[in-house]
Amino acid sequence: MYQAKLGVEMMLSTDFSLTPSISYQEARQFHDHAWNFGLKLAYRLNEGWATTLGTAIDDANNVEIFLGVHRRL
Repeated sequence: MYQAKLGVEMMLSTDFSLTPSISYQEARQFHDHAWNFGLKLAYRLNEGWATTLGTAIDDANNVEIFLGVHRRL
């Protein structure tokens, strides 16, 4: 199985960024593949921490919504 993903982070302000993305995933052992399209909004809490809210949809119209906190290095 492998996945290739491409996204471009655009700074909306000093605290907010928006990242549209596209990815391709293939699972050869299951004879399956999928295109995924996503959008992620991030809010920087301070220099090292950020919160994210995002959504993704694949070519079978499955929708994913996520909310998280991550450490920025």
